[in-house]
Amino acid sequence: MFHRLGMLITVLCFFLISEIDRIIAQSWPPPEAVTADTLKNANPAIAINSQGRICVAYTRNYMSSCLLSTTMRDSNGWQAPINIVSGEVIWLKPSLVAGNGDTIWMAMMSAISESLNLGYLPSSCYFDGINWSPLVFVTLDTTKRGGCPTISKDKFGKPWIVWSKSNDNVFATYWSGSSWVNPIAVNSLSGLDVEQSSKIAGDSIGNVWIIWCDVNTFAKYYDGVSWSSKQTIQDNLTSWNSNPLIVVDAIGNIGASWYSDPGGGYISFNNGSGWSLPESLGFTFDDICSDSSGKIWGIYGLNVVYYESSIWSLPFLIDTSSYLLHSGRLAFNPVTNEIWAVWVREGGGYPNIYVSHTNTAVEVEERSEIVKNRGQIRLYQNYPNPFSKKTDIRYQILDSRFQTSDYKLQTSIIIYNVVGQEIRTLVKEPKAPGYYTVTWDGKDNQRRDLMSGIYFCKLQIGDFIATKKITLIR
Repeated sequence: MFHRLGMLITVLCFFLISEIDRIIAQSWPPPEAVTADTLKNANPAIAINSQGRICVAYTRNYMSSCLLSTTMRDSNGWQAPINIVSGEVIWLKPSLVAGNGDTIWMAMMSAISESLNLGYLPSSCYFDGINWSPLVFVTLDTTKRGGCPTISKDKFGKPWIVWSKSNDNVFATYWSGSSWVNPIAVNSLSGLDVEQSSKIAGDSIGNVWIIWCDVNTFAKYYDGVSWSSKQTIQDNLTSWNSNPLIVVDAIGNIGASWYSDPGGGYISFNNGSGWSLPESLGFTFDDICSDSSGKIWGIYGLNVVYYESSIWSLPFLIDTSSYLLHSGRLAFNPVTNEIWAVWVREGGGYPNIYVSHTNTAVEVEERSEIVKNRGQIRLYQNYPNPFSKKTDIRYQILDSRFQTSDYKLQTSIIIYNVVGQEIRTLVKEPKAPGYYTVTWDGKDNQRRDLMSGIYFCKLQIGDFIATKKITLIR
C-alpha cells in the first residue's frame, strides 16, 4: 500500500514539475534586421494575415520629410520597403491589423494641411494582397481631431478604428465595405489635462470592445446594435492612468492592461462575468496579443512573457544588445503558430528595426536543464530537422554571471551517435555572451558522409549540459 502511495506521489510530482517546466520555457532565435535601410526608422507596427504574410510598417526620417513605409516578409525573405506616403504630411505611429483573406489594414494620424496648421485626422489604407490602396481620411470633421488611432477587427473581419480627442471624446468608426462610416462619440472625456488614449478589439461572439484611460480605466462594448454602459476597470483616486491595451484570447476571455501613476502596470480579465480585481504586474506592457492555444502574450522593454492557466511565465529577453531598445510590438502568425515581435534598436547605427519570433508550442525542457539554465544558456532545436545536406544549430550564452564580451566560458558542441560515440566536434573554444549558429553538414570528423539515422547534439558550457536529437535522412 505504501509502495503504491509512493508511486502515486512520484507521478503527481512528475506532472507538477512538468507543468512548471512547460510554463517556463521559451525559445527565440537571434534578432534579424527587417531591411538594409540606412534611414532612421521609428514607431514600428506588425500584422500577419491568414496566409502567413508578415507586414511591418514604420516611419522613416529623410531630410526634412517623414516617410511612412511598409515591408512584407514571405518565403523569399523581406521585400524592399514601400513608401506609402511622403512629403510635408506628418505621420504618427501606424497601427496594423490583418483583415479577411490576404488583406492588411493600416491606420495612422496625418496632418490635414501642415501649412495651414489645421491639426490631424485619422486616415487609413489597406493592402489587397498585391498593392496598397490610396490613403483616405477616415473623417474630414475637424472637430474630431485627436491622438494616434488604433485599428482592429471584429469577429467577422470588419475593420474598426478608435481614437481619443484630448479633453473631449473617444471616437469610433468601422468600414462599411466601401467607406468609413461617420465616427460616433463613444464616451465623453473628463476635460482634465491628462493623457487620454484608447484601444479596440473584437471578441469571439461579435462584440467590439473599447478600453480607454481618462484618470481612471474604462471599457465599453458594441453588440452590433448599441453600446453598453461604461464599465470601470480601475478607479484611480490618487493620480491618473494611461497606455491602455486590450486583447481577446482564443476562448473569448478579455484582458485589459494599463499604466497607473503611481503604481506601475496593471492587468484585469473579463471572462463574461465582469472585470477581475486589477493585478499589479511590476512592469508596464508595450503591447499584448493572443495565440490560438489560449495564451496571452505581452512585451515590455524587450522582455516577453505569456499568461496561461492563471500563471505568468518567466520573462525572456529577446534582444541582449547594449543599445537603447524600445517600441516593442507583437503579432500572432496563424499559419505557423508563432508569436512575432518587432522593435527599435537606437544608437547602434542602421538598420534599426528588428524582429524575432517564437513558436507557441513552447519547447519542453528537462527539469535538470532548467535548474542549471537560470542564466539563459540555451541550446535550440536544429533546423531543419530532419535534414539531408546541412542543418543549423543555434545556441545562446546570456549567463547572468557575465555581461561583458571580455568574459568567456569554455564551450563545446559535439555530435554523438546512438551508442554514445563522438562523431563530430563542431565547437570547442571559449565563447563570449551572445547568439551563435553553427552548421553541421552530416559528416564526421574525417569529413565522411554519415548514414541516415538518429544523432545527438550535446552543448556543454561550464557545468551546463543540453542535448537535442537530430535526424539525418540521406
